[in-house]
Amino acid sequence: MRQLTASPQAGFATLTSASSESKEKLLSFFGATLWGDGTYANLLTSWNLNDIFSHLNPPARLQTYASGSAAPSLSASVRGGSDAYLAWTPPTNHAPTSLRIRTPGGSALPSHMTLWIWRYQ
Repeated sequence: MRQLTASPQAGFATLTSASSESKEKLLSFFGATLWGDGTYANLLTSWNLNDIFSHLNPPARLQTYASGSAAPSLSASVRGGSDAYLAWTPPTNHAPTSLRIRTPGGSALPSHMTLWIWRYQ
């Protein structure tokens, strides 16, 4: 905390300097924690997002796109600093699968975007 509050830097520069982790890794962990908190575990031990979201009027939760298809397809618009969540439950006996994440024009994602996958069983 002392490093964070005494830093002459601002924003992600402060966080990356104090934690020695990249901005991309910090955002990935934060996105996974936001999604998983209250869903699979209480991942934020200092405050419980699930409890906060459930007391809003109307109740709010991060929305997850669900798919049970052997070949899932999702079209999502994601603003800067945001995440899209896909909960994929493939059929029991399915062929090995790969995921391709593309822009609306079909090209590869820009280098500043990060894909993270959280596998749980």
